[in-house]
Amino acid sequence: MAELNEPLTERELEVVRLVATGLTNKEVAGKLFLSPSTVKVHLNNIFTKLDLHTRTELSMHAVRNGWLVPIPVPGVSQQTSAIRPVQGLTEPLQIDSDVQLPVGLLQQEREMVVQPALRVAPNPQPLPPLSSFRKGSMIVVALLTLLASLSQLAAPHNPGDTATPDGTSINENIGNEALLPGEASRWFQRADLPVPRARSSAASVAGKIYLIAGETNQTATADVQEYDRTSNTWTTLDQLKPTAVWNAAASTISGRIFVTGGNLSNGVATDKLEVFTPADRTWQMLAPMPKALSGHAMTAAGNKLYVFGGRTATGLSADTYIYDLATNSWRRGPPLPTPRSLAGSAALDNKLYLVGGFDDGREVNTCEYLDLGIGEWKSCAPLLVPRGSIALIATGNTLFAIGGGRSGFVASNERYNPNTNRWVTFETPFVGDWHSMASATLGSEAYAIGGYSNGRRLSFAYVYEAQQAQTFLPAVSSQP
Repeated sequence: MAELNEPLTERELEVVRLVATGLTNKEVAGKLFLSPSTVKVHLNNIFTKLDLHTRTELSMHAVRNGWLVPIPVPGVSQQTSAIRPVQGLTEPLQIDSDVQLPVGLLQQEREMVVQPALRVAPNPQPLPPLSSFRKGSMIVVALLTLLASLSQLAAPHNPGDTATPDGTSINENIGNEALLPGEASRWFQRADLPVPRARSSAASVAGKIYLIAGETNQTATADVQEYDRTSNTWTTLDQLKPTAVWNAAASTISGRIFVTGGNLSNGVATDKLEVFTPADRTWQMLAPMPKALSGHAMTAAGNKLYVFGGRTATGLSADTYIYDLATNSWRRGPPLPTPRSLAGSAALDNKLYLVGGFDDGREVNTCEYLDLGIGEWKSCAPLLVPRGSIALIATGNTLFAIGGGRSGFVASNERYNPNTNRWVTFETPFVGDWHSMASATLGSEAYAIGGYSNGRRLSFAYVYEAQQAQTFLPAVSSQP
């Protein structure tokens, strides 16, 4: 059986190259004179060795490692490869001050998206002719591997039964929440927003999600959307947020949603703290923050709000501000080890995590947490890839980092296990870039709402079943 990080064989490399061209298992089998079942076994071994779980991720992994080469396209530079129009998206490209975009994207390419065209690369190390004995041995090994794979699929699987040398279960190393290649996704699409929106804030109260403020058509909005999970509907509330902003932050304490800072329509940051009470649908103004901020992160713990980093009129902030609900007052907390904006934050096990973000236009993979027990910052394992403008969600005993890719390609999301201090990948509904979305949780469901992809605002609302349960019942039939 294949093991994590084991090198690919030459045959597996051939399978990777053909899969990356979009061929089905049957078509790959025809090209290599194999059976579709054998190709499936190869793919399962490849996914296990590379810690991948979708054909798209496999293709991008091959690109990054130089296993594929771009197809020269007449009239198009080798650096940009082929360009095609984006279908079904009409929002203009949003230029953000946190990201330095190539000059070539500032004119007609605003309506385009880079789409690499690939062909199969030459085999770097061609195999010598095989002897009859070796051919026979390979056939026997393939048959035994196939039988072993089928027996593994048929047997009941307990993730705790088998452990890797570092003490984690095999399930922990399959970067897709225990899904085998080809199994159904845990992402589900919910009702679309009435209007595409990005850079909003969201929080949940009493089984409903409230999407607050944000940006529509490059203008700050003050409206509030209420999502009802039972009816799968969005309702626009009459009670507007007193201040229209984007890049604000929201957290819930005792059934009320606290919203801090953000950019006004003219781009200037604000220091306002406004609180919304869904029970009577009223807004209230509270003590302003010590400094005007936008793109900051915020997490609630007990009756306190913790505000981290962000951007001020003079640059990035390394400040931590703590708001005490009992006294309606602010004080300074331990400063950030790494100043940044547009990071994700979440509370888990008396620790407040700050993950990813931007450092002067550069996405970072930094992971740090404030230990509330001792009041000090500590480092955690960095993300596998740099990510900014992400959603960081805590549910169960796991952190989920969703999105990113504003200044680089991402092909998956990541989840973090604090017990092993490891990030591993899991599937994403958007390949390429997906950022500036709002996020909230309802039980074990993680919601990612709106945002940007390919420079267009989104109206999509997605939910990830972080702790999916499955029940199998026996079927009884009177027919043979």
